[in-house]
Amino acid sequence: MNNTITGLATTLASGVNDVQKKIVETQVQLAAGKRTLNPAENGVVTRLTAQVLGYKSVEKNIVDAQSVIDVGQVALQSIADIMVQMKGLSVQSSSVGFASTDRDSLNTTFESLAKQIGDIAASAGVNGNNLINTSTGLTVTTGIDGTIASQTTVQAADVTAMATIINNLRINGGMTGTNVSTAASGATHQIDTITLSDTSPASVLIAGDSVTVSGLVYTCPSGTTVSAATVATAFAAFITSGTPTTNFTTTDGSLLADKYNSLKADFTASAASGVLTLTSVNAGTHSPPSLVVDTRFTAIANCQIATTSLANQITTISSAQSSLSAATTGLKAQLETANALGTGVQKTIDSIANVDATELQAFLQNLNTQQSVDYYLVSQMNQASAAILSIFR
Repeated sequence: MNNTITGLATTLASGVNDVQKKIVETQVQLAAGKRTLNPAENGVVTRLTAQVLGYKSVEKNIVDAQSVIDVGQVALQSIADIMVQMKGLSVQSSSVGFASTDRDSLNTTFESLAKQIGDIAASAGVNGNNLINTSTGLTVTTGIDGTIASQTTVQAADVTAMATIINNLRINGGMTGTNVSTAASGATHQIDTITLSDTSPASVLIAGDSVTVSGLVYTCPSGTTVSAATVATAFAAFITSGTPTTNFTTTDGSLLADKYNSLKADFTASAASGVLTLTSVNAGTHSPPSLVVDTRFTAIANCQIATTSLANQITTISSAQSSLSAATTGLKAQLETANALGTGVQKTIDSIANVDATELQAFLQNLNTQQSVDYYLVSQMNQASAAILSIFR
C-alpha cells in the first residue's frame, strides 16, 4: 500500500511540475507575442527576415530616386516657363516699329532670363545626383538580388548644351564699330583707332558673326560668344606676331601669312578694352584701314533666330518632362511591388513566429484547470496517506 501511494505521489508531483512549466512558458509567449520556435522554424524566419529587409532597402532606393526626379521635374518646369517668357520677348522685339533702345532694354531682360536657366539646372540636384545638368542617368536598384538585371536606369535630361545655345541668343543688334584716324600735334605717324562696342554686354558676337579690318576677318566660332575686348586683342596679337591664326581668314582668300606680312609692314598694333590702336609704320598720312562689322545678323534676324531656337528647345524640354514622368510611373509601380512582396513575406514570418493570443489563452485556461485538478488530487492523496498511517498508530 505504501509503495502504491509513493508511486502515485511521484506521478502527481511530476504532473504538477510539468503543468507549472507549461503555464510559465505560455505566459512568456503571451507577453512577448512570439512563439518559442524550434531550430528549423528559426532558420526559415531568419531567411525570410533577410528578404523583408531587402525589400525595405529597395523601397528606400526608389523613394530616394523619386526625390531626385521630382526636383528635376520642378526644375524643368521652371526652365520651360522661362523659355516661354523669352520666346514672348523675342516675338515682341521682332517688331520693326521697335527702337534700338527699346530692343536693348528687352534684351537685358532676355539675357537675365537666359542666365537663370543654367543656374536652375546647376542647383537641381539631391545629394549630388542631378538629372538635368549631366548626361549621366540615375541607376536604381529595384530588386533584392542586386544584379544588373534588377537595376533600373532613369535617363538624364541634360540641359547644359541647351543652356549654352540659349546664352548665345540675343534679340537686338550685334557688335558695332567706329574707325577714327588722328595724329598728335607734330606727329608724323598716323594713328587709327578702331573702337568695337558691345550693344549687349553679355553677347557681342555669336556664332558666324564677323569683324573685318583691312581684309583680315575674325569670325566667332560656334558654341560660344566673343566680347569686343577679345576681338580687339585677337587683331592686335595677329598684326604683331602673326598668331593666333584660329578663327581668322582673309576677304580675298590670300594666305594668312601674306596678310600678316602686309599688315605688319603698315602698322604696329595694341589693344585695350575693346579699342584696337593701329599706328602707321611709315610717316605721313594715308587711307585709314577699312572696318566692316558683319550685318548679316540684324536685330530682327536675331529675334527670328531666337524665336525659332526657343520653340525647338521648348519641345526638347517637353520631351524631357515626359521621359521623367514615365520614369516616375515605372518606379511607382516597382515601389508598390516591393511593398506588396515585403508585406507578404512579413505575413508569412508572422504566421510562423507570432502567437494566436485567443488560442493560447484557451490553452492557458486548460493548464490552470489541470493544475487545480492536480492540486486537488495531491490534497486527497495526502489525506488518504494520513488516514492509513492513523490505523497503524
